[in-house]
Amino acid sequence: MGGVGKTTLAKAVFDMIHLDFKGSCFLADVTENSSTNEGMKCLQQQLLNDVLLQNEKDVNDVADGKKLIETRLKDQKILVVIDDLNHSNPLKFLGVKSFGHGSVVIITTRQEDILKYFEVKIEHRHMVDKLGPKDSLKLFQKHAFGFGSELDDTLMEFSNDILADGLPFQFDSDTLKKLSNDILSLADGLPLALQIYGSVVHTKYEVEEWREFIEDLKETINEEIQDRLVISYDAIDGTQLKKMFLDIACFFIGWQKERVFEILETYYPYVNVKINNLKGRCLLTIDDKNVLHMHDLLRDMGRKVAQNKSPGNPAKYSRLWRGRDIERVLTEENECVDMDALEGIYYKEELAWELERESEEPQLKTFKKMKNLRFLHLVGFRKPIGSFDKTFRDLRWLSWEWCPLEHFPLDFKPINLGILELTNTSLRTMELNMVFQKLKILKVTYSWDLTTTPDFNMLPSLVSLSFLACPSLTQIHRSIGRLAGLVSLNLGACWMLASLPETIGNLKALKHLDLQECTFTALPLGISRLTNLECLKLEGCSQLLSIEELPPNLKKLYASRCPNLKQLDILNLTRFSGLEVIVD
Repeated sequence: MGGVGKTTLAKAVFDMIHLDFKGSCFLADVTENSSTNEGMKCLQQQLLNDVLLQNEKDVNDVADGKKLIETRLKDQKILVVIDDLNHSNPLKFLGVKSFGHGSVVIITTRQEDILKYFEVKIEHRHMVDKLGPKDSLKLFQKHAFGFGSELDDTLMEFSNDILADGLPFQFDSDTLKKLSNDILSLADGLPLALQIYGSVVHTKYEVEEWREFIEDLKETINEEIQDRLVISYDAIDGTQLKKMFLDIACFFIGWQKERVFEILETYYPYVNVKINNLKGRCLLTIDDKNVLHMHDLLRDMGRKVAQNKSPGNPAKYSRLWRGRDIERVLTEENECVDMDALEGIYYKEELAWELERESEEPQLKTFKKMKNLRFLHLVGFRKPIGSFDKTFRDLRWLSWEWCPLEHFPLDFKPINLGILELTNTSLRTMELNMVFQKLKILKVTYSWDLTTTPDFNMLPSLVSLSFLACPSLTQIHRSIGRLAGLVSLNLGACWMLASLPETIGNLKALKHLDLQECTFTALPLGISRLTNLECLKLEGCSQLLSIEELPPNLKKLYASRCPNLKQLDILNLTRFSGLEVIVD
């Protein structure tokens, strides 16, 4: 059963005993995260990194990952939690039978047949039951009234002490007790429901508000818990917060908080406040590694809401995340279909593997109908046919991996674009035909054929700029000095880049500069004028001969793997208070 607390219990056990093992790993949302080859690779890499306390990216494919696990972990006594396992395939690729003697594997699942398949003994299985009345009350009170889990008998009876505790309820204790018991009955001992329902009524202080909520719950009493949780979505205050919840449910579960915030901030104001609101409603959690998580029942509920009561008709959805649905929308004739509802697309070619490859090429004219499209993430997307003119007018984030375009389209004019990420592209040039006034983040990375950068006068608002691993890039447009707000610049692994324009010294806001594996012999003139620069990376600059000057407030200098560097020891570093130098 979903929502009964399997993951919470497994995490508690993990936290209690993980120090008794040589290594440990908690693999969350395994069914969701293993649905693609890329996701399975990430799980394998996480297992290796967490157990071996490393930060590598050495899993090339799923078969390779299995071999690495079997080789490196075979003699290790480890603890591994495999959370939300609802089919057997992931176990086959995680090499669990190769772990060392004394290892423990904890699996949470709704499918007991999986445990039978792997011959888990009856005495090693634990059926997680619903909460009893007393524990249900404790959990509900915690989220409805802000009390901790340790409650005395007086509070357990919903006495006047609750009302006297500063909570502005406009009804007496008997009414409060009756209404609370009604909610407890409807939650039926499910921890997730108790948390969600308690969070919903936390800010409802009128009797009628509670009664209205209870009546809404009663209308869904015969439905699955996933459908009953829609009430928690309906109770979210404000359209924007509801939109953000759906964005996260459809696109950003398992993503790093910092990256999600960057994307959301292109559209929503006060993102941190809104995220905290969702967390307070128990609709979202962020773990100690700053990764976003959502209970799978809440995720599925959100994705059902995104279907706009039109299951099977993806052209009507507000968000698209399944490859097959996206291919249908972009390749079928939809001349008479209104796509104003569509706000986000997350496409990975491998998610549409079951679609025959002779399907039609995507038409840009279809995108013209998506007038409210805000977020667009493409991986392996084929070259679209048609003109970009009058498309993506409200687009805020575009991420395109394996972009097949050789030239930046001159008719591409998304006036509200805040983030543009192009990875593994075929781009040769980046001539821009408009001023991207709102663009704050530009990443054009792993683009082997790109030779020049754009004119930065067209990008006046940039805060972060990356041309990482563009080995054919030979020069940086001198207008880069006009980027008054630029904070981060990454030119790492631009192997043909032998010099930088001296105008780089005009970047007064710059804090992070990455020049790893470039081929210049000396640092650019004017680098000492970067008064806010805190971190300078020069690792692998094999042709670098000397460092004559440094910015005055530099905190970290990375200069390892620079075999020809001769002047670093001559440079007077004593005047740089707190400077940390990392060398071979």
